[in-house]
Amino acid sequence: MTSVRHVLPGFGYFPDDATESPMSGITYVAFQLARDAARSGREASLVTYSNGADRLAFEANGVAVRRVRHRPALARRRIDLSYTVPLALLGLRQAVDVAHVHSNPYNLRAVRAARRVIHYHTRDFKLLPAYRRAVNRADALIFCSAALQRLFADALGEVPVPQYVVYNGTDHERFKGQERAGQEFRARLGIGPEEVMVLFAGTIHREKGLHVLLDAIVRARALAASPLRLVVVGSSTIWHQVGQPVGVSEYERGLVAAADPSLVTFVGALPQSAMPTAYAAADFSVCPSVYPEPFPVVNVEVMAAGRPVIGSRAGGIPELVDDGRTGVLVEPGDAAALATAIAALADDPPRRRTLGEEARRRVKPLTWERIAARVYDIYAEIGVSPDG
Repeated sequence: MTSVRHVLPGFGYFPDDATESPMSGITYVAFQLARDAARSGREASLVTYSNGADRLAFEANGVAVRRVRHRPALARRRIDLSYTVPLALLGLRQAVDVAHVHSNPYNLRAVRAARRVIHYHTRDFKLLPAYRRAVNRADALIFCSAALQRLFADALGEVPVPQYVVYNGTDHERFKGQERAGQEFRARLGIGPEEVMVLFAGTIHREKGLHVLLDAIVRARALAASPLRLVVVGSSTIWHQVGQPVGVSEYERGLVAAADPSLVTFVGALPQSAMPTAYAAADFSVCPSVYPEPFPVVNVEVMAAGRPVIGSRAGGIPELVDDGRTGVLVEPGDAAALATAIAALADDPPRRRTLGEEARRRVKPLTWERIAARVYDIYAEIGVSPDG
């Protein structure tokens, strides 16, 4: 039986309940791949860090989850080993066939494995010799978008490791039959049938561009004939960092305080099980990132729910959102252009339906089963037995 150990970085925390807890994108992707491995007969485990008071070992959907207590004394400005060193102590106890390490190549040496894979979801590349040496220990590099792969090449140049692009996926069955629940979601928020619900879903931090969207929605209200309501599903608390307290950021507090409550509703972070209902409630979604967003899982899910996306023309967003076909693209940080796009889509229900139908078709191939199968092909290409 092939054994695979997924290793989250120090900014990926796995909660006690994978269904009823909010989860960051990187954690969600790692868990979906680990869960598919377990379902396909592989021995699957996932390593995350401990907040000091939670369970250290448990099982989630067939995946053996192990939490590691970090050591604050090992935190350094250039290389933070407060999680990596304790991880290494754990990793010495049992070897696996594949160490599937997410985003942090320093963790490659912390797990005993026949083959090692780095799966990049973020652009936190370090221009350090030690970082390059760590990357070179990998047998394969996986990037969640071609844009992220290009950023890696721009930062580090050529590396002697095979590289692959594997998009994030979704479970399409989750989004079927959600229309009634979506209407009830709108009713609970006091959103009438005549109002156009614009959705922002995700972590609230500056790079995600919610401040641009809040500016744009005010402008759009003056442009659109239809009444608008922006619903914000998410929080700064979704993104956990080892050794740092979890709490609402000053950035989020400032946005909430400044927003007009008659136009903007902050729902907070929702569990994974509730997200399909939020998508069904929305008329369309906005992804206003002001940085090269690698490949947001939320866009895949919104599109799987048959809703178009207005996104920034940045990073991996255009690899999924086809301007004028499955959604609309605007320049990042351009609140005026975003307002125009919001108003135009709000006042054109037939176009929303057409874009939404095309969006659903666009992401139909992006199932977790297919994504996982591609990952197993990569394992085979680097010498891991393809059996389950």
